[in-house]
Amino acid sequence: MRTIYKNRRNAMVESLSYSLKARLSFQVPKGGFYMWCKINERFSSTKLLQEALKVGVSFIPGEGFYSTSENKQELRLCFSQHNQETIIEGICRLEKSVGRLSKFKLSNPKRNVKPII
Repeated sequence: MRTIYKNRRNAMVESLSYSLKARLSFQVPKGGFYMWCKINERFSSTKLLQEALKVGVSFIPGEGFYSTSENKQELRLCFSQHNQETIIEGICRLEKSVGRLSKFKLSNPKRNVKPII
């Protein structure tokens, strides 16, 4: 089983490195069944989940694992439940979801709003 999980983890790492390296930060886990990632963009993992569900991908937003509302850009991906091909396809779909949110973000830039006193 260890070899199977290692191969699945490696498939996820390679896919993330290839398609989302600039947009997600992560460290390769030495054990376990999950990979923690941090979004390097200005949208939350909850917003990304809403977009990813549209293309059949789910994950756990990281903020659910903390007692405060910080860490809104973290997410947990599972590599133990699916085979390598499914993992690779899931990361491709996740990449599209990140891309859609990034385009939305760029087309609607934040304004610098100064408080009225």
